[in-house]
Amino acid sequence: MKKKFLKTFFRYPWAIIVATLLLTGFFGFFLKNLALENSLRSFFPQKDTSYDLLTKTEDEFGSMLSIGITLETKSGTTILTPEYIDVVRKITDRTLELPEVEDIDSVTHIDYVCDENGSISATQLIPDTYTGTDEDIFQLKSRLAEWHDMYNRVIVNDDSTGFQMQISLRPKSDETLSLEENQAKLAELTEQAKTADNKTEINAEIAKTKSNIKEIKAQVRKLGTDIMRQQKVLAKVKQIVNEETDGHHLNVKFVGEPVLSEESKQFMISDLLVLIPLVIVVVLLSLYMSFKTVTGMLLPLCTVLLSTIISVGMMGFFGITFTLISSVIPVSLIAVGSAYGIHVLSHYYIAINSVEGEMTREKYEDCVFSGLNEVIVAVFLAGITTIVGFISLITSPLGPLHSFAVFTAVGVSLSLLLSITFIPAVLLLKDYRKAVKRERNIDKLTAKVKAKMEKAKRRLELAKIQRGGKTEAEASGDTLYSIYKFFCGSVPRLVLTSIIIIVLSFTGLKVLKIDTALINYFPKNCDFRKDVDHIDQQYAGSNCLFFVIQGQEKGDISNPELLKAVDNMEHYLAANHENIGKIVSFTTFIKRINQVWHVPGAQPVSSNESSDSSSSGFSDGWDDWGSDFGTDNSVSSDDWSNWGTDDSETQTSPAKDFVDPNIAYSEQLETSMTTKEILELFHKAYVEAGGQYASVEDIVNQLMKQVNYNGTAYYEIPYDTSKYPVATREELKNVVENYLTLLSGSLDRFIDDDMNPKEMRITCQLRSHSSEESGIIIADAKNYAAEHFPEGYTLEATGSAQMEHRMTSMIVSSQITSLALSLFSVFLIIAISFRSCWAGLLGAIPLAFSILLNYMTMGFCEINLDFITSIIASVAVGVGIDYTIHFMTTYREERAKTDNVVEVLKETFRKSGRGILTNALAVGLGFLVLTLSKFIVLRYIGILVAIVMFTSSFLAMTIIPGILNLTDPKFMRPKEKNENK
Repeated sequence: MKKKFLKTFFRYPWAIIVATLLLTGFFGFFLKNLALENSLRSFFPQKDTSYDLLTKTEDEFGSMLSIGITLETKSGTTILTPEYIDVVRKITDRTLELPEVEDIDSVTHIDYVCDENGSISATQLIPDTYTGTDEDIFQLKSRLAEWHDMYNRVIVNDDSTGFQMQISLRPKSDETLSLEENQAKLAELTEQAKTADNKTEINAEIAKTKSNIKEIKAQVRKLGTDIMRQQKVLAKVKQIVNEETDGHHLNVKFVGEPVLSEESKQFMISDLLVLIPLVIVVVLLSLYMSFKTVTGMLLPLCTVLLSTIISVGMMGFFGITFTLISSVIPVSLIAVGSAYGIHVLSHYYIAINSVEGEMTREKYEDCVFSGLNEVIVAVFLAGITTIVGFISLITSPLGPLHSFAVFTAVGVSLSLLLSITFIPAVLLLKDYRKAVKRERNIDKLTAKVKAKMEKAKRRLELAKIQRGGKTEAEASGDTLYSIYKFFCGSVPRLVLTSIIIIVLSFTGLKVLKIDTALINYFPKNCDFRKDVDHIDQQYAGSNCLFFVIQGQEKGDISNPELLKAVDNMEHYLAANHENIGKIVSFTTFIKRINQVWHVPGAQPVSSNESSDSSSSGFSDGWDDWGSDFGTDNSVSSDDWSNWGTDDSETQTSPAKDFVDPNIAYSEQLETSMTTKEILELFHKAYVEAGGQYASVEDIVNQLMKQVNYNGTAYYEIPYDTSKYPVATREELKNVVENYLTLLSGSLDRFIDDDMNPKEMRITCQLRSHSSEESGIIIADAKNYAAEHFPEGYTLEATGSAQMEHRMTSMIVSSQITSLALSLFSVFLIIAISFRSCWAGLLGAIPLAFSILLNYMTMGFCEINLDFITSIIASVAVGVGIDYTIHFMTTYREERAKTDNVVEVLKETFRKSGRGILTNALAVGLGFLVLTLSKFIVLRYIGILVAIVMFTSSFLAMTIIPGILNLTDPKFMRPKEKNENK
């Protein structure tokens, strides 16, 4: 019946071949549409709350997507010269003209809060009056040192040999934003249509919106994705930088997410051009060793190449991003998928060689059909189990893992389908006389070599037999049996081996690290990784973490109680995490303007000697502080005493007994001091800075605070009422609000409203790319906020560092889910095949052990579990189950012949042991090609899969026979024997 069906199905073999080639050509055409992307945003699920917070934060505070550029002098001399400043100015001005650039921080384009000619304002660090004179350069150096918290390691490095620039890019194009708006509108209209009485107008609006979405999608396809646009901007920026730095003896380095995406794209292209041909060579050699025929070499390879083209072409057809993990798909399909074609051709050749007499067309076709009929069930079962292993990753929330699971499973399915359709169709179209003749002639070509090898082999076997030995097949079976006996040949040995595996596995699991930092995929000796490491060492860091603090009402962020707690938290985090390079926030600006406002001598001190009232220009101004400051972002000394209006509801009332500390500071600075007084000041500064553990910088800073030099004593959040002319701390909120007026327009990246902020964003630059460490910092910040922030305020983390940390929890949950699903599927398949739940459980045991040993290897070898290495477990299940099924099937066949379980095992090892080892070796070698990848993570994949192939095959031939031999389960015995028992 089966042969009859096959003959009907293959009645027109050329039609199957043409259909296959047309399908391949159709999807192959869409290979050109593949978008190679490896940005963190393309990996992260856009429905996750972390992604929502990221986009919401960018909408309110500006982009968190940036390109970092460093310019350093090759000679190691200072970069603070007119020549290099002019280079930065030209780069900044030209880059700001690019429409995709949102903002730039550079030495020529960054805010500076100062008092100029009696007027406080937020101006540029390099003023318009700059001409490049020695005085201008000295002024720049002075300003950089004066606001150390803002500029050091952000704009210039410690030894002033390098500048850094941060270019903020628009994360989404106008087309993307318009598409999102129309999609949201469509969803809203669809909901309205469900309950509307008159749906005519709504349906018309829905149709119009759908038309708009279609047009916008066409524009997006034409112009490219946002990530493609970012890479185009990166190319333009690089061109500008290279042109402007040409001839200036500067070393230039680029970092940032767009740079990482571009570098990974180049690595991927290089890998695909090198690794695919190499794995093809490995498979060809394996096929040649198996068949020694052109047909045997090419047909299995054709099936995997065709299936690879179709499955990857589908990604281009459906617009699925081709990521780093996607580059494993071709290697996986070529290494794993060729097995199905090998099985089909093996039975085909067996059938050909078994033909007696002259070969006829009918006999030849019968060989094709009988060979296929014998193997189709086994091939189908093997394919299904492999598909189950890969498809289990579909439960992952991470898009790249999801697409890897789907399209690898599609590729395996196609390899299976083509092996039982395309290969037989090609075989049927061959001239049977030439086919048989050619295949037999090829055997003759190697006859002489084989004869010599056989002769030598017979001599060795004869010598063994003379010594009581056995043939190669028998010896091989006995060797495997001996290995089994050593590890699992008795109950104590089986238990001991299992315990050792479990103990070692859990020991390795304890030291296994889960880290999803994309930078770790690049080897440390590549140029990009060196650039990142250099910038992390010399500057504030190339990794960014952001904290968003939210109040309940507008204006809540101006609360000094909150700002003081935030400032303390920033100091706490910086002191307890050495890899925090810099923290900048709204508080940095408030402290700076508070300092500038209280510089002694900036305003004439009143000659009034009364100590029971405000007697300086400052305190006179405090009397009339209000909320209406004007809009010119500066306040002159003449206006200080007239700020606000007399009837202002927010007017601050100074304490009656307030004495401005600046009077004493000013007098102290203008008074001559004795040597003893000077030494006392130094001693106090030394003690306050930490004594013997203090740095020179800390001591000098404490000294300046004691005399309030340049307002240093007021570089703080207005919090201590004794230092300000207010009666209560609540009134200090008006002080902060007044400062906001001066900084209007300069705080868009830090607060959501210039006058009444409800939210603020903190920028935390990290010198580390460990997602584990980022998680610790986030936890510390949240704990600190919970304990010290006033009631009603919340803190959330966002940014690339937070997203990478969030991915770790996704990986853990998806690993547990996918492993549970795959192991359950294995249990189900084997249980159905052998009609026994105990068989399903038995088949899952070695796979579970193999997965545990994989994690053990990763832990001991310090290989991080990330979203790419997480596929190893699925590969272990998908491929390793074949060994289990192969061994158990052969064992059952042999068990039907005899009750002597020892002989059953030995015969099983002789028949299936060698095949299992050969297949494990072939697949392992195929994946070992990945060790030549430029990506270090793919090198790990190659090594780990090879190890998994060894462990899964080893466990299939030790643990399983150990249990079978000791328990002699019912499902393995023939039915009649079970009935007799």
